[in-house]
Amino acid sequence: EHGIAPCRSACPAGVDSSSYIALIAEKKYGRALEVIRESMPFPSSCGRICTSPCEKACIRSNQDESVAIRELKKFIGDNVTMEAPPPPDVKRSEKVAVIGSGPAGLSCAYYLAKIGYEPIVYESLPVLGGMLKVGIPTYRLPKNILDQEIDFIKKSGVKCITNTTIGKDITFEELRSRYQSIFIAVGASVSRRLKIEGEELKNVVNAVQFLRRVNLGEKVNLGAKVIVIGGGDTAVDAARTAKRLGADVEIIYRRSRNEMTAIPQEIEAAVEEGVKMHFLTSPVSILGENNAATSVLCVKIRLGPPDETGRPTPIPIKGSEYLESADMIITASGQYSDISFLPKELGISTAGTIIINHQTMETNLPGVFSGGDAVSGPDVFVNAVAAGRKAAISIDRYLRGKQITPVFLHPTTQTTENIPVAMNKQEKRIKPDYLPVKFRHDNFKEVESAFSEHQAWRESKRCLGCGICGHCYRGNENGWACDWFQTTGSMDRNNYCGLCMECVKTCPHDNIGLFVRPFASETVVKGYDEAWKGFIMLTLAIVYSIMLLGPWGTVKDWANVAESGQVLNFLKYVGILWCSALVLLPSIYYCFVRLSKWLSQRQEIPTKQIFLGYAFTLIPLGLMAWIAFSVPLVMVNGAYMVSVISDPMGWGWDLLGTAHIPWTPIYPEFVPHIQMILMLVGLYIAVKSAYKIGLRLFQDKQTALKSLIPIAAFLLLVTLVFFRLFAG
Repeated sequence: EHGIAPCRSACPAGVDSSSYIALIAEKKYGRALEVIRESMPFPSSCGRICTSPCEKACIRSNQDESVAIRELKKFIGDNVTMEAPPPPDVKRSEKVAVIGSGPAGLSCAYYLAKIGYEPIVYESLPVLGGMLKVGIPTYRLPKNILDQEIDFIKKSGVKCITNTTIGKDITFEELRSRYQSIFIAVGASVSRRLKIEGEELKNVVNAVQFLRRVNLGEKVNLGAKVIVIGGGDTAVDAARTAKRLGADVEIIYRRSRNEMTAIPQEIEAAVEEGVKMHFLTSPVSILGENNAATSVLCVKIRLGPPDETGRPTPIPIKGSEYLESADMIITASGQYSDISFLPKELGISTAGTIIINHQTMETNLPGVFSGGDAVSGPDVFVNAVAAGRKAAISIDRYLRGKQITPVFLHPTTQTTENIPVAMNKQEKRIKPDYLPVKFRHDNFKEVESAFSEHQAWRESKRCLGCGICGHCYRGNENGWACDWFQTTGSMDRNNYCGLCMECVKTCPHDNIGLFVRPFASETVVKGYDEAWKGFIMLTLAIVYSIMLLGPWGTVKDWANVAESGQVLNFLKYVGILWCSALVLLPSIYYCFVRLSKWLSQRQEIPTKQIFLGYAFTLIPLGLMAWIAFSVPLVMVNGAYMVSVISDPMGWGWDLLGTAHIPWTPIYPEFVPHIQMILMLVGLYIAVKSAYKIGLRLFQDKQTALKSLIPIAAFLLLVTLVFFRLFAG
């Protein structure tokens, strides 16, 4: 009802990041892996090559840095082993063929196998994994890691046939006659031509072919100097691979660095490793001798108006041509899928991609579905996984004779706006270790290391838990919450609540409460709920002190109220006291907030924002006031009882609990001094917190200090009131 965390909403595959991060924080690593595999069968691979849209949506990035979601997934994938998935509840006899063993194909097969099918995957290469296996260098994605994940998928019930090309070894029509449904997941494994003179010369290879040969262990003779033409991920991968094979490498790209489509971190790594970049440079032709390429004729470029891609149009500068010598030239001008084996009646777009219903993954042929690069063109890994998972759901519906309706991989499209109190604490993001550049040149060792357990635990603690609850609210395709709760606040197991409060005590994000408690919903930031509790502690400490301890106390013995006949007077007195405290305290605070805004001269910042922001200062002052009030309750005659010091009405955890002790160092004459010290500590922490809050509100030290003066005065005024109450 309140939405899901932004990280989960931003993930195309619907990976429940907030839940598995919360489980890492509890060191429940096996459960975290289960949560990931509900929507991502490649946790380790995804933790290495994903473009991390989840991190871009992370609310924490508005405060300091986003949570390292990708690295946490990598940690779980690398450190938790699941020998074999649990067997499906039912076995289904319908046959499904999957064409292509890339991320889309294997994901579709995996999720079909989980629900009882035995899909068969056809792969033209001698190895499984598609472009994951032969298109991504080992220093980014170690092949043993990928092989382990593919083995897990095979153990789930997926059968694979390699060295089999559809259209050559078996026709598409034969597949349709053998299988009730087919999923086409042919990757974009064919390179586009540059369409310039000399492209057919020896020593000119496309990047896909080059990376495939290297990844399959073939020996490639590069020569001393290599030129890579292109600006995408494939071009950068080819350049860094050639550098590791001992060549001097230069990249030629016709636009500026800002327009490069490669992952920025990969571009930076290439430069660190010694790859030279020539921006605003375009190849005109490739020159050679004895049918072998020796150089590239280049021309300098100026950028014009945006083209159909939204990027500036490269315009050659006349007279700026020059030669770049090279022993090998690698072209990386884009890829496309080879779908020539498909029948003519299957819908094909003018761009050479398969036309589908993107909500159901259906083609115009009954029982035939498609997804991944064959539909979208070259795309990122996580989108291919999402396409495979969506297709599996639609294929299951088709085979069971159900209506094929739009598939949604998220339980809701609504994103929660809850921002917990932890938002106010800045904490640096944990960075993984990287292999030093000097150790990268002659090997394919992985560059980015995985988190240690301690690093992963510390980073998981940075998560703000901005979903309803990352620990127990995970949801599924039906939108329900965990096994215990069908909807927020109603129990499903036996429809009975014994008010044991274990859920309230256990929930780490304070998401469960009684109806009598002000609860932070989707419209109220959870941190403000904590500030409200601080205000209540202040109010209670004031009221109780006046009633029991202060110089104006009129009721000293609660047990004799009824006998004294003062019940009505007592109720009247208490009612007036409560109403005065609940009205006067926030009213006085509001006046000081208005004064803070006037002093800051920042009228564009709403008063409400300042009011709520500085409300956090009431938390330490309220806590210390409540503890100070509890100090005199320590009995000093007979058996001694340590008072329960907690936030009022049992809304949190007891700090001390209760215990009988034979002796206490607290004597009546010490009590006021202890109370004064506690209040001064609370005042110090509150003012310090107010300064930090002011910096975040106004982004300027001088303005923050000006606005702090009235708030500090208010906090001092409250502290002096308590001095008077406690001192008698």
